[in-house]
Parts: sequence; C-alpha cells; structure tokens
Amino acid sequence: QVRGAPAIALLGCLSLAVELAGGAGPSADLGALEAFVGQDLGFLLSARPTAANLGREAERLRAFVRQRVETPGVTPQQLRESIIEYIEGLLEKDRRDNRNIGAHGASHILGRVPGGGPVTLLTHCNTGTLATAGYGTALGTGASGGARGA
Repeated sequence: QVRGAPAIALLGCLSLAVELAGGAGPSADLGALEAFVGQDLGFLLSARPTAANLGREAERLRAFVRQRVETPGVTPQQLRESIIEYIEGLLEKDRRDNRNIGAHGASHILGRVPGGGPVTLLTHCNTGTLATAGYGTALGTGASGGARGA
C-alpha cells in the first residue's frame, strides 16, 4: 500500500522501470515497446484513477517515449534504457523539488514570524516518506527552517 500522490506516481513509474529492466515487453519493435509502456501506464492509472501525480507523470512519460520513438536510429534496446533512465530521474527530481519547496516554505513562514521563531507546524494528510521520495514538502519546510513538528 502506498499513500500520498507523489509516492504513488513514483512507485507506479518505478514498477514499470523494474519490469523493463527485467526484460518485460517486446524487444525487437519500437512501436510494440511503446504500446507495451502505454498499456502498463493505462493499467496503473486504472488502479488509482484519482492519483493526479500519476496521471501527470504517465502523460509526460508517454510524450517522452513518443519523442524517443520518433528519433532516427533509436533501437528498441536504447528506447528501453532511456525509459528506465527517465524514470530513475523522477526519484531525484522529487527529492530536489521537495527540498526546494521546503526551503521556500520555511523562508516564507519564518519571514512572517516576529523574531524568526520558534514555530510549531501542524501538518494534515501524509507527509515525508509516507507521501514522497523520502523528504516531503510539509516536513521539508520544518527541516529547512528548523521548526518543531507537531
């Protein structure tokens, strides 16, 4: 079970990368491999149709695959490897985005507190590793600004 929209998107995409790395899907035809990826993404979306982050990442991944398929000279193996690399990049992107959002959030909050603190944060919903790739935006705000979590 996975909670939190960013984590759902990451796990869904990473599961596709694991499948591809394990040799799943067609290996000799670009169009067939593209269709395989599209079907897998469709299946993931049908499991969590309200997961907005998953929907966005699936569309971005489909566009990336389409662009690679249209690149002259790309082999099915190169396509497979580039999809895996793209998906692995999502993990670091989530961490980087969360750190940046946390830093901006902390600056925003502390800039409005007389004397700069202390601040107590109360978060609602899933945060940190429950919702993201291990950092999180809500907890990241507290970590970046030195606030106490509640």
